[in-house]
Amino acid sequence: MTKTTDKILNLMLMDGIVLTALGICAILLPNLMSFTTSIILSIILTIFGVYKFINTIMMRKEIKNPYLSAIIGLLIISAGIYLFFHPIFNLLLLTILIALYFILESINSIYLTFENRGIVRYWWTGFFMAAVQLFLGIFILISLPFSSLWLLGTLLGISFLINGILTIVMFTSSKMIESEL
Repeated sequence: MTKTTDKILNLMLMDGIVLTALGICAILLPNLMSFTTSIILSIILTIFGVYKFINTIMMRKEIKNPYLSAIIGLLIISAGIYLFFHPIFNLLLLTILIALYFILESINSIYLTFENRGIVRYWWTGFFMAAVQLFLGIFILISLPFSSLWLLGTLLGISFLINGILTIVMFTSSKMIESEL
């Protein structure tokens, strides 16, 4: 393999190790990960609001009615600042959104299951998936406000861990293919 390929594979391995380590840390410290994510999201929201407001001011001659866009920018800035100083409320909102996502996704899964029952061989498994999604959504809502402290950090930790492990597996399989050549 070339130097470039080796460099890419080594970076892939490093990514996998870092993601796996971050995933383990996030799972072990879900409250810290949740609060950190909450703060970062509020900062991003504030920055986006500032961008939208400045962009509106710069484009005010090209926009017929720039006032609404400027007000929206100010509202986004205000929301970002408020959520920054109220991270628990921010976590509560994010947790409710995650629960609603699971519930809406379960409804969508049921719809798709019925729609594809003549096409997909094991179409009935969609009901199982929908039941799990509905259970998760309802469980999260019932366990509020306590679930808001750990849920986001745990979900991110699981995501990082899975991505890290899969990246290491891809690296290992690439090295095995290389040794066979």
